[in-house]
Amino acid sequence: LMVFPPAETRHHTPSPGITGTPNILIVEDNPDNRATMHALLKDLAVLSDAENGRIALEQIRAQRPDVVLMDIS
Repeated sequence: LMVFPPAETRHHTPSPGITGTPNILIVEDNPDNRATMHALLKDLAVLSDAENGRIALEQIRAQRPDVVLMDIS
């Protein structure tokens, strides 16, 4: 059983290697899952998304995101 403190007492602290707002690339072919990830992360990061691996690789090369979330479900 994992117990987390109430949301109002938690503070978001970026990883030591990330300065400022992190850039996250969401790679997901399911539009509902992409929308869910955007809803969960929109206040914590700069988000971009790709519908497949080919597009993701192009964006990774061009944008150099801090985090890549792939095939969420």
